[in-house]
Amino acid sequence: MFSRITPHKSASRREMSNQRCMPCSISLTSIPKNGNIEGVKVFGEAVIAGFAKKHPASRKPLQRFVTIAGAALWPHFPTVKETFPATDYAPATGTLIFNIAGNKYRLIARVDFEEQLLAIQTVLTHQEYDREDL
Repeated sequence: MFSRITPHKSASRREMSNQRCMPCSISLTSIPKNGNIEGVKVFGEAVIAGFAKKHPASRKPLQRFVTIAGAALWPHFPTVKETFPATDYAPATGTLIFNIAGNKYRLIARVDFEEQLLAIQTVLTHQEYDREDL
């Protein structure tokens, strides 16, 4: 609770206005210069680039995924589902399966919720995807 600081009765307004504030101990180094809290850090864009080279139609939907994921804050799996409702969790491997471009592609990744990291492992076409192998 904050308490109101009242000046001593003998202090004049001029004396009060000449007082300097002491620097506070709050560090703002973790806040980016643009004032926004950074989102999930995405690793594995080389995987996306390689896949998009073979499947050029996937480039824009995958870039949109990276943009949305990079702006998100995911403290747990349900928040991922809020961002990407069709996301599935494979408990055997601890990976998340994202449906991209209306289920044309599957992006397989691991998410570290504590560190806000997303590591893309692979991207597959719907035909290449086989849930049993995950």
